[in-house]
Amino acid sequence: MESSFGGTELPASFTAKAGTISFVAAGSVRHSGSAVRDALKSWKVAKHDLDPAARDAAEFADLAYRQWAYYGRGLAVARTLRELKSIIRNNPKAEVAVLLLAKVPVGRLRLGIGGICLFRRTWYNNIYIDFLVKHPLSRFGGTGTALLRFLTLVATSLKCDAIWGETTQNSVDFYERAIGTKMTDMLYLDRETYEALARQAATSK
Repeated sequence: MESSFGGTELPASFTAKAGTISFVAAGSVRHSGSAVRDALKSWKVAKHDLDPAARDAAEFADLAYRQWAYYGRGLAVARTLRELKSIIRNNPKAEVAVLLLAKVPVGRLRLGIGGICLFRRTWYNNIYIDFLVKHPLSRFGGTGTALLRFLTLVATSLKCDAIWGETTQNSVDFYERAIGTKMTDMLYLDRETYEALARQAATSK
């Protein structure tokens, strides 16, 4: 049985209408960097596909892997929450990157990856979202929301001040629905906001 990103501290999975979403990280058992790279390369959409969100997802998945690989050459990368905390204990100002994978049980998706979130624990102990995207061909609902909610649990465990990042014109509606508030090009969840979402996530797993 493969270990989840959160180990025994965080829920290994969330239940959505279509089934169970589980969370692991690139570099973990059965999810080597090369295996994840090849899986994300398959996130291609037809050239004539006019859905901008689908085209963004395919492009961002490739960029997320490249960025994670780049971080691995200069920053610490973590495969589990336990490993992430160990790095921070050793260096409280460490910048640590995680490529979080949302595994779904339906559809013919490489490695079952239905969504990804590349995030960094910053030197100031906040969470920065580089990319958060759902597989453009997946019909499994709730993957993006599950990734965001799981991230609030990670931030709660690390006692971060905030989760932040940047929205796009094609992602801002998703964040507004998932968080329940209006957004600009700046995504910013203070501790009170993300902890409220974390409590919802903890009770709905």
